[in-house]
Amino acid sequence: MRLDGPWSEAITRHTAAVQAARSLGDRLGEANALDDLGDIQGLAGEFPASAQALEQALAMYRDLGDRLGQANALRDLAYVRGADDYPAAAQALDQALAIACDIGDRGSEVEMLNRRGTLHRVSGDLVRAGMCHQQAMALARAIGSPWDEAHALAGLGRCALAVGRTAEAEDKLLQALEIFQRIGAAEVADVAAELDALTEEQPRKGKPSAATWPNRIICAPRAGPAAGNRTSRSIADLHASGLQVHAATADQAGPRDRACQLRRRQIPDALNTSAGRKVLSGNSRESALLVRG
Repeated sequence: MRLDGPWSEAITRHTAAVQAARSLGDRLGEANALDDLGDIQGLAGEFPASAQALEQALAMYRDLGDRLGQANALRDLAYVRGADDYPAAAQALDQALAIACDIGDRGSEVEMLNRRGTLHRVSGDLVRAGMCHQQAMALARAIGSPWDEAHALAGLGRCALAVGRTAEAEDKLLQALEIFQRIGAAEVADVAAELDALTEEQPRKGKPSAATWPNRIICAPRAGPAAGNRTSRSIADLHASGLQVHAATADQAGPRDRACQLRRRQIPDALNTSAGRKVLSGNSRESALLVRG
């Protein structure tokens, strides 16, 4: 992945946010900025730098007692570590899942279950992968999150495909596609492309083709503890500008595995969307499932 254009600009702005927060002694703002910096460095392929920033953010969140911040940093570390170290990625996801369950954050819990399912699948444990996605699907339906439900269905479809159950795979992927289509999610194009490849028909009669859907990222925020009065306006502005470039980069890169990952922080007018790895049906290495799943 090239590092010119919006990627490098986003990294520059997040770095400025880190420095601004540090100069003001705003430890929460610094931790948030480090987490965002590490996130986009990982997406840009700068894995050593990404891991360093995320580990710093994780340590600061622990010092601050910010458990949601810890879960977010661990989730992002799992993505980075999954590039070459599945056990480390799994450990980070398990820790993030444990925190989400402990603090009652069911949205994060369903996200981590889907991510854990993906990691199990790409490491060859299809039984546990299916169990994680089934749990995620049940929880997503219980909390009314169609986006997470669609990711669980897609994960189940990929598990079925991996063992040659093509009819089941097509059924699950089609259910996921219909949900993504209904909510206007960025994943529409990727899942439609998977279905096209599965049936070897482009376009399939009566079913949407990948070319039909625009590359859009539409995120719905989740509630979380406010950081507002602990984050200065200048740092918030730097976050906002970096996150806007971050979102523009995601649109430019196209829908990805982590296409819609909204921070549970209150940064004025800032949507933090992340473009991750493209979902593939083969045995390519995927460290985490998006977003939130």
